[in-house]
Amino acid sequence: MLLNTGIEFQKVESSTLKEATLTAENHNFLIKYGFLGWVSPHLYFGGFENDQLLPCLENWSWINDWKVNQNMALEKYGKTVVVGSGPDDEPLVMRIGESPIYLISEDLELLLLGSNFEKLALIASAFLDMVDDALEVHPDAVQERVIPPELVNNFIATFETIESKDKSNSLWVHWANERSKNL
Repeated sequence: MLLNTGIEFQKVESSTLKEATLTAENHNFLIKYGFLGWVSPHLYFGGFENDQLLPCLENWSWINDWKVNQNMALEKYGKTVVVGSGPDDEPLVMRIGESPIYLISEDLELLLLGSNFEKLALIASAFLDMVDDALEVHPDAVQERVIPPELVNNFIATFETIESKDKSNSLWVHWANERSKNL
């Protein structure tokens, strides 16, 4: 797997993983590589306070930072497993025994981040490639939302080779487009 050099992984001890919660492909990926570290656009993966690793949403130590109706969220997704945190403190979750990783949006919808941890790492790497290339063109391209459209289009093409899902509903494609001068 060839990744952007800025992608970092946090090693995981196999004894700390709850194998029953993970599919074999995700378990094997985490043992081999670990969790993604912090990745653009402000996604954090891995452990939380009190050494939490893969807590159920209802036990997630950062739940009070999440600005939604928590009772509704827990009723809908309480048994999902938290693998990280999103740009606005949203939980990044998996359903027990399933591979896809989702962000739970502020309107309590599951938005797909990746079909599994490997594809998520590849997509995050491609996104970081786009950001790095944009910063070479303009040092404030990301903050000023002026990433050249051709870089966004290159990212989208790479995304499509990684995930065969409909790109129009992709959170990653949305994040790339909102940072472009295409808007």
